[in-house]
Amino acid sequence: MKLLMIGDLTSLTTDICTQIANECSVVLYGTADDALGRLKNVRHFKAGSNSQNEKLEKLFLTYSFDAVVMFSPAMMRKPDWSSENAWLHTVFELCKSSKIERVIYVTLDVTQLEAQETSSHDDYEILLREDTGRLCLFYGQYMNLTVLKIPYLYDAQNIKYPLSQFLQIAHSSERLYFAYAPDTKIDFLSMRDFTQLLLRVLDSSRGGEYTAQADKTLTLQKLGEALCAQKSSLKLVYNDETVGIRLPRLRQQDGGKVREDFGWIAKDMLLDEMPALYSGYSPDANSKRPTLFERIKRLYKHISSNAPLRYLAVTALFVFFAALNIVASSSADFSFIDFHLVFVALIGTVYGLNCGIYSAVLVCISTLASFIIGGTDAQIVFYNMENWLPFVFYLIVGAVLGYMHDNLDAKIRYTKREYDVLEGKYTFVKTAYEDMLLTKAEMKKQIIGANESFGKIYEITKQIDKKLPSEIMFATLKALESTLKNNSVAIYMLDAKSSYARLAVCSYEISATLLKSVNLSKYSAIMDDMTEGEVWCNTSALAGYPSYCANIYDNGSPVYLIFIYNVSFQQMSNYYVNQIKILCGLSQNAFIRGLNEYKGIQTQSCVTGTELLKPEYFAELIKTHDEMRQKHLADYLLCRVQTQAKNVQQLNDLLLANMRMSDTAGLDADGTAYILFAQATANDFGGIAKRYAAGKITLLPAEGGDFKG
Repeated sequence: MKLLMIGDLTSLTTDICTQIANECSVVLYGTADDALGRLKNVRHFKAGSNSQNEKLEKLFLTYSFDAVVMFSPAMMRKPDWSSENAWLHTVFELCKSSKIERVIYVTLDVTQLEAQETSSHDDYEILLREDTGRLCLFYGQYMNLTVLKIPYLYDAQNIKYPLSQFLQIAHSSERLYFAYAPDTKIDFLSMRDFTQLLLRVLDSSRGGEYTAQADKTLTLQKLGEALCAQKSSLKLVYNDETVGIRLPRLRQQDGGKVREDFGWIAKDMLLDEMPALYSGYSPDANSKRPTLFERIKRLYKHISSNAPLRYLAVTALFVFFAALNIVASSSADFSFIDFHLVFVALIGTVYGLNCGIYSAVLVCISTLASFIIGGTDAQIVFYNMENWLPFVFYLIVGAVLGYMHDNLDAKIRYTKREYDVLEGKYTFVKTAYEDMLLTKAEMKKQIIGANESFGKIYEITKQIDKKLPSEIMFATLKALESTLKNNSVAIYMLDAKSSYARLAVCSYEISATLLKSVNLSKYSAIMDDMTEGEVWCNTSALAGYPSYCANIYDNGSPVYLIFIYNVSFQQMSNYYVNQIKILCGLSQNAFIRGLNEYKGIQTQSCVTGTELLKPEYFAELIKTHDEMRQKHLADYLLCRVQTQAKNVQQLNDLLLANMRMSDTAGLDADGTAYILFAQATANDFGGIAKRYAAGKITLLPAEGGDFKG
C-alpha cells in the first residue's frame, strides 16, 4: 500500500514511523523531523510556502496513492479553523480527482463552548468548525472517508503541545493556573496507542466518524495532582481566566464504536507515565546543548577553514608535544616513545601536506636545538650522515601522511561534485517525469473530450431546444457555464431602436455587479468589429470590457450579445474561442428555430388581433422567470395595468406604444392586463410607473401568484 501522510507531522517519531513503514510505503508531506526521510520505505517532502497547491498536485500525479492520512494542523498547536478549512478543501479535491481509495482525516475532538461562555470570537470559531464538518460530509459522498477524532497526543520521546505547556510551567514556576474548573474533563492519547489505531483503521474499509478515548475519567484536578506528586511545592489554581491555561475542550464522547468496529482499546495511561514524562522533560529541550564531540568537530572546521589560525594551532600543539617530550625523556617507561614523530604524524593526518611539512620543519629545528644543547657541534650534525636519519624520517612522515590526507580530501570533494551533478540530473529527470505525467493527464483529458464531443453536442442541442426565447437564453447560459467552466457569463438583449442593451440572464456570481442596461457606445471596440459567427477577444486588455464577446444574429441583425468575464490566462486560446463559436452557433440555430416557431404559434398564443399573450402562455412565461429568479440567473417585475381603454384592441395599441422590446404583456382569466418587465426589480418600479404614467397607463405592483392563468 502506498500511503501519503500530510499535515502537521511534528508528533511523529522514528520508532512510530518505522512501525507504519513496515506495513506500507510511506510518503510524508509537511512539517516533520528530517531524520524520518532517511528511514527505510519512507520519503519526506517539505511543504513550501509558495506554490503549495502546485507541489501537492505534482505529488498526487507522481505517486498513485492507495490511502491518504490527513493530520489536522490544529492538533499540535492552537487551532486556526479558517486556514484549516482551506487546506482541507485543497486536499479533499486532490483526493477526489485522483480517486484515492481510502482517506482518513485525523483531528482533535473539540467541543463547542457553552452558550454562556461564548464570545463573538467563539461564535465565529463555532461557525468555522461547523464548516469543517460540512466539508467532511460533502466529500464523504465521493470517497471512503473516515473522520478520526482523537484527544491530545503525547509521546515520552517527543513531548509537544499541549502537554509540554503543563510540564514547562511545572518545571519553571511554583504555581500552575487553569482557566477551567477542576472537574473539567481532559484526555491524552499516547502515540503508541494511536499508531495501533491508525493501522487498524487503514486495514478496514469502514467509513464515517469515530471518536477515540484513552482515559475518560481524567480531569484537570487529577492532572494537577499528578504534577504536584512530582513537585511538592507546586500550587494549583483553577477558574483563572486571565492567566490560566486555555485549551479547546474535548467532547468526551463514548469511544465504544471504535472498540466495536476496530477492536481497539488504549493501553497507556497518562497518569501512570507522568513520573517518566516529568523527569524526562527539559524546558530547554527545544534549544538542546551541543555535545563535546559536536563542539570539537565545530572547532576543527573553524580552524581548518582559516590558514593563519591553522598554523597557529599547529605551533601551539608543537609547544605542547615538545614539553611532553622533555618530561617523558626522564621516565624509563616513556623514553622509547618519540613524541616528535607522533606530533608530525598527527598533524599530517589531520591538516594535510602543507601543515605536515611545517610540523616536520618545527620538529627538525627542535631536534637540531636538542643536539646543540646536548653538546654536539653543529658541524658534526651536518657532516655525520647518521644524524640525518631523524630529520629525514620526520620530513617523510609529514609529507606522506599529509599527501594521503590531501588525496583523500580531493577524492571526497570530487565525489561531492559528482553527487551534486547526479542530484541535478535526478532533479531534471524528476521534473521531466512530472511534466510528462501532467502532459499525459492533459492529453488523456483531451482524448476523452474528443471521444465525447459528439455526445456533448447532442446534449447541448437537446438542452437548448426550447420554445420560448427566454427559455432558450436560460438554457444557453447553463450550457456556456458548464462547457466553458466559467461562472461569469452574461447575455444581453439588443433593440434596433435603442442604443442600450438590456440584460437577459447572467451568472449568479456576477449578478450583483452587472448593470441591467449597458450603453453600447461605451463598447465601441466590440460593436465596430462585431461579425456574425466570430468571437471578439479582449487581447488589448481594455478596461471595463469582457474577456470574450460573441453574438447571436437573426436575419443579419444582432439580437443578443454574450459577454464572458473573468477568464483565466490558460483560457485565452484558440481552443476556448472555438468552443464559444460552437456554442453560439448552436444557440443561434435554436433561437432562430424557436423564434420562428414562436411567431408561427403567435396567432394561437396571443389574443386575436393583438400581441397580448393569452392567460395560459403568460402563466408559462411567469413560471420560466420564476425558475431563473430562484437560481439567481435573472430577475423580473410583474405589474397589473389600469387604463381607460374601452376594448382589447385599444389596450394593445396603448401598451405597445410604451413597452420596450424586453417587456411582455398578457391577460389573465379575468381579462386584467399584466406586464412582465425582464431584469427589473421592485426598486425600479418608481421609474417605470412614472414613464408609463406619462402614457396614461397606471401600474400596480403584483406577484406571480396574483396572476390567474
